[in-house]
Amino acid sequence: MIVPVGAPSFAEATRYGAETCAALRTILHDRGMATSIGDERGFAPALPSNEAACDATIEAVKEAGFRPGSDVAIALDPAASSIWNEGGYELTRSG
Repeated sequence: MIVPVGAPSFAEATRYGAETCAALRTILHDRGMATSIGDERGFAPALPSNEAACDATIEAVKEAGFRPGSDVAIALDPAASSIWNEGGYELTRSG
């Protein structure tokens, strides 16, 4: 997920989001990855790791002409209960 933290208005926040998503679609398409939209309105390509997903998102923010972290930030919704195991979180799919 992305959050347009640097947008000065709701209209600009909407534009930041739309332009970043369009850039991400292009990046994924150019890599031969799926660009269909899932049930929560997001992309779900087969990426090798969680880090690769964040990297692609940051690349899209930059490609759209925004500054990662200042204009557009990444937000995570990790469904943490699904990665909890015996007193700690395990991110085994990402190594």
